[in-house]
Amino acid sequence: MFSKFDDIKSIPQGTRYTISEIGYYNYWYPSDESVFRGFLSESVSALDLHWKGGGTEWVAYQVTADVAKRYGSPIKVLWFAKEDLKNG
Repeated sequence: MFSKFDDIKSIPQGTRYTISEIGYYNYWYPSDESVFRGFLSESVSALDLHWKGGGTEWVAYQVTADVAKRYGSPIKVLWFAKEDLKNG
């Protein structure tokens, strides 16, 4: 899963999320099919990836394969609403 040296954060239940989709230059970006896909139904542990491409609204976090699958992401990355993380 994650190393003890990683910067792991607990993402709270109710945080807005979206999944990843492949885009320019084969980089992964937040899905733009809708503003967001839903709200987390549970708190999850995640690793901040410090990826660019989420604009002012989204930030990328690595999650476990089980969490990614449960929320419909094709890779082990979910994008969370920065505003929700700031306020949560």
